[in-house]
Amino acid sequence: MPAPALPKTEHQWRDGFIGLADVVPIRFDDDPRMTGCRSAQFLDDHTAISEVQDSLDGLIITGANLEVRPDGSAMPFDEIEYIDQLREVIDWAQTGTRLTIVSCLASHIALAHLYDIERDVLPQKVFGVYDHDVTERSWLTQDISAPIAAPHSRWGNVPAKLLRDAGITISAESPQVGWLLAQDSSGTHDTVFVQGHPEYWRDDLAAEYRRDAKHGQTMPENYFPNNTPDATPRYDWHSDAGQLMNNIAGAMLQPVLVASRP
Repeated sequence: MPAPALPKTEHQWRDGFIGLADVVPIRFDDDPRMTGCRSAQFLDDHTAISEVQDSLDGLIITGANLEVRPDGSAMPFDEIEYIDQLREVIDWAQTGTRLTIVSCLASHIALAHLYDIERDVLPQKVFGVYDHDVTERSWLTQDISAPIAAPHSRWGNVPAKLLRDAGITISAESPQVGWLLAQDSSGTHDTVFVQGHPEYWRDDLAAEYRRDAKHGQTMPENYFPNNTPDATPRYDWHSDAGQLMNNIAGAMLQPVLVASRP
């Protein structure tokens, strides 16, 4: 993810829900990042989750650029400084909200915590913009025409077969890079897993490429016209991302989530 990841990622997701009456930025209770971290001042303006959890219609847990250590080895989830707080929130959300969205690294952490599904760390980063087939129609993919375009930027990967074996529905999947959207419905609660980055703005992959090219990062696929880094990158996933955000916002405001089929 582009650095600094936290403020920009939050801004991108919040921008997608401008139509909602109240989007509340929240942090963990006793958040370890509140001391000795460059994000401390940013998080100081956030509300502790215990203060608002009784009034939340839905919860969005964004990702972070923590997938591998500086030496390139995989960072075990147990080494993330706020992992205990995150797991507690994931558990609470299963009954405390109608809808939970877990994105990027958070999707892999939730899959490991809730279903004991472990991610793989790939030898080469999945990096570019890819088309995804709609493999299951529901409220999540309503009014989005296939294929769904979206960026990916990740070392981690969870094979779609493991999700299906666990009873999780794959909603959008690329034969090239795997799933983008998946969901698990239980009663009146849905958990939506987002492995890619539909929230990215036009220049995010370009910023990551410029940052990491000196370390051997290859050019993002299907992104720069004619693979020319000085050219204006494509941004045709914007409309798909906008409809996805609209669908999520609508679901958060519904008393019960009802899957629909074409």
